[in-house]
Amino acid sequence: MTLLNSQIKDKIKVVKCYENIPQLYCSIGKLNQVFLNLISNAIYAVLNNNKKEKIITISANVIDDNLQLSIKDNGIGIEESLFSKIFDPFFTTKEVGQGTGLGLAISQGIIHDHKGNIKPVRITAGAPFRAGKYLFLAAYFRDLSTEKAAIDKALTIQEMLSKAEGIAHVGSFEVMLPEGHAIWSDEMFRIVDLSPNETLAHKDLFTQLVIADDQEVYQKWMSKVSTIEGESTPVQVQIKTHKGALKHLIISGVGYKNAQGEIYKFIGVVKDITTRVITMEGLKMQNQKLREIAWAQSHLVRGPLSDILGITKIIQDDVANMQEKEMLISQLHEAAQKLDQVIKDVVNNTGSFDESA
Repeated sequence: MTLLNSQIKDKIKVVKCYENIPQLYCSIGKLNQVFLNLISNAIYAVLNNNKKEKIITISANVIDDNLQLSIKDNGIGIEESLFSKIFDPFFTTKEVGQGTGLGLAISQGIIHDHKGNIKPVRITAGAPFRAGKYLFLAAYFRDLSTEKAAIDKALTIQEMLSKAEGIAHVGSFEVMLPEGHAIWSDEMFRIVDLSPNETLAHKDLFTQLVIADDQEVYQKWMSKVSTIEGESTPVQVQIKTHKGALKHLIISGVGYKNAQGEIYKFIGVVKDITTRVITMEGLKMQNQKLREIAWAQSHLVRGPLSDILGITKIIQDDVANMQEKEMLISQLHEAAQKLDQVIKDVVNNTGSFDESA
């Protein structure tokens, strides 16, 4: 407290409530750092509120052989949306230049080293009431550590699912029917080349991206899934994103009925198969070109091959004299050389085939 007296002075009332505290084996220097961080945060909180009386209460007592230290203030508090971040390194709610955001992260590490636990607690109070000469304030304490752990776990799972979607190129969505209001995952936004921070997801927004040639198929599919409960038959469509990219998608999902028996919600997935489609189309083109090359080269092979077969037939049938046989052998050699050259040309043409085509 001595180090913080200059900040407290006469502006803040510090209430100390200590019971009989036993001696502890601890690192005094490190625990003093924890106290300094927590009290500094409390000072900042109370100095930035509009209350006339600014109070910090420091209490310590023993519960079930454990020392419990509590530092409370009547300051501005922390928004619930930030609870999951308060122990993150470098996170701070203070203005620029008023804190590094390392206080609670370091404090938590020190407390854990001492086999302890540090818990954020919100105190909610009702209206004060008077009984005789005493003024009472009914309040309850809410342990936020369990809530923070649940939020952290949910965020971790959400982050893992988001990464998994990105790896698999699969986006997920939920659309309310018949209004069309939707919720899209981050990967769903990425697939359609839109920003989740700038765009409101809607069924019609996706419909507009489907190319004209696939609109009829897609509309029929939508009409069908809007009336059938359970898993739908997948549909494949092509879209043109706002960035002009053409993408091939497979869409599937499950329809849900309400108490009135109407389909009110559809939850589905969109798989980006653009890379696979482009690869398959490339393979088809390669196969077609290979067939064309084989057909063209086969005609070139047939000429010298026919000469060789004809000459060997004459020699085998022994219908030529010696002089004619010598001439036929010479022609056979020439035909073999032509065939050899044709085979080399075929090999060269196949070897230089553009695999990226």
